[in-house]
Amino acid sequence: MKVLKSMLASVWLFAVVYSVLFIIAIPVLCLTAGKNIALMVVSIVIIALGLPSIPLAWIQFSKLISLRRITAAIEEEKIYAVDELASHLHLSRRCVCRRIRRILRRRILREYFFDGNVIHPAYRLGEKKDAD
Repeated sequence: MKVLKSMLASVWLFAVVYSVLFIIAIPVLCLTAGKNIALMVVSIVIIALGLPSIPLAWIQFSKLISLRRITAAIEEEKIYAVDELASHLHLSRRCVCRRIRRILRRRILREYFFDGNVIHPAYRLGEKKDAD
């Protein structure tokens, strides 16, 4: 969960900071048009980079939030079956499988492996399985 929280924090910080910069850059561009070339160029660059990147950052943030729900259900509530996760989170089975694969591909949950129906905790040598 630490990996996911740090990813969420960095994406959120980028999205908020760049959104504020974008909002500030528009009036700065209007006020400095023809007067201060350097500030005008910086404003144009912020606006040009912000148009595609701000929506993408917020979309990425919302995807990570949806992964946080599944990660919390797996780690904290110990729900490992896909059907149980789907009913618990009110999602389709296919959507849960896709998100679990995305979680494992991004290495958010490192000590688990997925067989298509159940996500299994991976045990290291010398550890005993807890009988749940």
